Amino acid sequence: MLRHVEFILCCAVVPFICLSSASQKPSATLQIKLPLSEFEAGTPIRLDVIVRNSSSEDFHVWKASPEVDGQAEAYVLPKVLDAHGKSLSRIDGITVVRNGKKYSIGRQWLKRRGAILKPAEELHDFLILSNLFDLTKPGTYVVSAVGEITRPDPGPEIKWIAAQSNEITFIVK
Repeated sequence: MLRHVEFILCCAVVPFICLSSASQKPSATLQIKLPLSEFEAGTPIRLDVIVRNSSSEDFHVWKASPEVDGQAEAYVLPKVLDAHGKSLSRIDGITVVRNGKKYSIGRQWLKRRGAILKPAEELHDFLILSNLFDLTKPGTYVVSAVGEITRPDPGPEIKWIAAQSNEITFIVK
């Protein structure tokens, strides 16, 4: 009988917890924007990045430099898909071959100072997408990104927040 009551309580509590956590909005959001929807092959493609802190605590964004914009790839991991849904490899880093399979590793940052993002603040930055991916071939592409942000919790572990962006479709002519 006691097991039966425990089971009923568990069935009542679990959906309540799931519903309450699903209704909570994310503590950080990432929005990406392109100035145009069509680009000529070989021209620089600028991707604007907006990180919003919607929590009640400060976040640390690991920018390459707090004073200089234009290197958002230090904390934003863009992903570009071609018209067939195949992920493009980064061209700004190195290619490693392991067990006969090639892996592309984007540029690594040896030194990043970062910036503090206060509650309700936004951080505006950008990166040049065409410097990170080979976008010289005409076609339709989809870009999305994940922003890596840290929560300043005390303790030995870094508390990462992965803010997923919107998706944007664009054309290279």
